[in-house]
Amino acid sequence: MSKKSLFSYLELAYSPICNYVFSLIKNDEHFKNLTSESTLYIIAQRKELTFEALTFEFSKPNQIICYFEIRQKGNPEVLKCELPVYQPNLAADSSREIRFHFEYGLPKPNPLPQTFPQNNIINLHFSYHDGTFIGWVSPENFIQNYLNDNIEAKITGPIENFITYKVHYVGKATEQRVWKRLTGHSTLQEILSLEYPLHFGTLPTHEIAILFFKIREAIGVHTISSSDNITNDMIDTVLGNNQPTEKRISLDAEKAFIRAMQPKYNKEFYKNYPKSKDGLYDYELDRYSYQIYSHIILQYDNGRVKGMPDLFRADSIVINKNEFLTVTNNS
Repeated sequence: MSKKSLFSYLELAYSPICNYVFSLIKNDEHFKNLTSESTLYIIAQRKELTFEALTFEFSKPNQIICYFEIRQKGNPEVLKCELPVYQPNLAADSSREIRFHFEYGLPKPNPLPQTFPQNNIINLHFSYHDGTFIGWVSPENFIQNYLNDNIEAKITGPIENFITYKVHYVGKATEQRVWKRLTGHSTLQEILSLEYPLHFGTLPTHEIAILFFKIREAIGVHTISSSDNITNDMIDTVLGNNQPTEKRISLDAEKAFIRAMQPKYNKEFYKNYPKSKDGLYDYELDRYSYQIYSHIILQYDNGRVKGMPDLFRADSIVINKNEFLTVTNNS
């Protein structure tokens, strides 16, 4: 008996950022370009992350090593880190001098410290001595770039708590770009107004985080037995002609994540899912699933979904026989 399946893999289009950082970079063209394919977003919360005990080593020729710890307010665990500044994906030209600018968390030091080590830093900005901007690093994007092998760096310590997010809301951005969708977003403003900080004294805008997801890949599989007759539908599946569009998959994924996680601030919980008019129900699939191909943990009241670029270990949201939704924890 033939069976049709669809395996969809999501990944972060951009590293998680807090609402404060989103308000600063939402009009940046580089940010817009990287998030242009994001069709699903999650508004979540985690304790604020900071760089602590930050200092530099200038002893090596043509290299500067940045040493720091990443700490999370209320979390006793510490990540000890090293970041070579001169490298291809950061400051590529080692013949040019570097300037550093620190953005401090609250309460901001007054006067600004003039000696090292530096503490309570939420963003680290790099530029060449002539003012040419190189880039910026936050604790979150440093962790994500390290885990994705995008930068040369070292991290020592348990990372899991630093990539765990409490889910408040799941939304879609299939009709407009995600940065437009989130600008003036009424539910985001409601969450900022009503949610208490996870650590006393932290501003909610520094704890409320936005996760930008895109469809990395969707693989359709049509299995047949020796007794099955080859049909046009089977041929179309092999050729990819009857594959759902990315928009259709994104619309269904939103419903699946909401149904699985029941986020506090979503108004519609899709009790009849997987039945829907704009999802995957009409494709009559025997099985379809969603996995996250990024290092992130989504926490909700009744469990968690752990993503990672290892599909045998990443957790799955699975829909069987177009009727039953289950969360399979593989990690």
